Amino acid sequence: SGGQKQRVSIARVLASNPELIIFDESLSGLDIDIQYSILNIIYYINKLFNIGVIFISHNLNSVYYLCDKIIVLKKGKLIDHFKYNKTFSSNRKIYTKTLIKDSF
Repeated sequence: SGGQKQRVSIARVLASNPELIIFDESLSGLDIDIQYSILNIIYYINKLFNIGVIFISHNLNSVYYLCDKIIVLKKGKLIDHFKYNKTFSSNRKIYTKTLIKDSF
């Protein structure tokens, strides 16, 4: 299954003792239960093993759950950046506000 493939891929990366792992759209194509499971694995990799994580996703719910700092790109350009607890701040860019509105 897709979830098993993701777990095997994560295990292979962990075997190399990385300082940083980049997860690029690692939840796409997975059902919601598996997505939550993979999110928890990524969370524990970061918190328990003290491995840096860059999490790239279009799913803002997942980003909000997992990330301390959020960067929003539009057409490859950085348009907004903030700490997760400032997600709903009124000074977000219009594009960011639209993404948030569509996600939450």
